[in-house]
Amino acid sequence: MLIEEFGKEYGTYFSILELISRGKTSRNEMESIMEKNIGGYLSRLEVDYNLIERIRPINANPKARQVKYFLSDHFLKFWFRFIHRHQSALEIGNYHYIRQLILRDFQTYCGRLLEQFYQDLFAASGKYNRIGSYWEKKNLNEIDLVAINDVEKIIVMAEIKLNKEHISLALLQKKSIKLLASYSGYKPKLLALGIEDIPHYVNAASY
Repeated sequence: MLIEEFGKEYGTYFSILELISRGKTSRNEMESIMEKNIGGYLSRLEVDYNLIERIRPINANPKARQVKYFLSDHFLKFWFRFIHRHQSALEIGNYHYIRQLILRDFQTYCGRLLEQFYQDLFAASGKYNRIGSYWEKKNLNEIDLVAINDVEKIIVMAEIKLNKEHISLALLQKKSIKLLASYSGYKPKLLALGIEDIPHYVNAASY
């Protein structure tokens, strides 16, 4: 269906979607790999086809160039990450090879999904008026989740991993210095979130 929709330029569109699925989420990254201007393609994928969405750091100006792109559909995220890239293996029936690749990279793939899941949970709680992620130029000081309540002046910053034992709150505090400078007077809260914390936030989002 996508090939029919994209027409003769489907190869370029597919390459962009594949790169995004592999974590190449900035326009500069993609253009350096593809060696062509893709601004028009990104615009059509976002506006006309609703297949991707652009994300800016939570405190960025709406016109800021610090933009990352993500696939909107979970099926396409998986398909372009694990299936499309290895079509030749499928054509010869080497499903064991595909399975090995999925098992090797699945934790990395699920990490981003877990970040989005927690952002959705925090949004559903109704406690915050702004929710997103944060990073600085050259992807420095990335923070997986930032939730802000401007009435109560609370800012929550969370590092999210499948295994929360790998999270350092000291490092998170260091990464948040520049962000917190923009929220003088706000009460900061640092969190380490893993899969085991999901029930608490699901229950919080249900009322």
